[in-house]
Amino acid sequence: MHRRKDEAPSPKRRRLSTREGAIVTSFALPRALHRRLMLAALQLNWTFAELLREAAEEWLTKHKPDVGKGNR
Repeated sequence: MHRRKDEAPSPKRRRLSTREGAIVTSFALPRALHRRLMLAALQLNWTFAELLREAAEEWLTKHKPDVGKGNR
């Protein structure tokens, strides 16, 4: 599918700048949760992985603020 000449290109999605030092993983989500997360990622113009990284960071900050500090 091609865009028309008068259409601007889509903005780049927010994503991890590099995979260096990243770990690729997989896990199962309930279908309804996956759908809600995908819709949120689309609305934000983020990749699904970026949405999950941000959500995990926010959860850790809220619930376990000292986990992993000083381990770098």
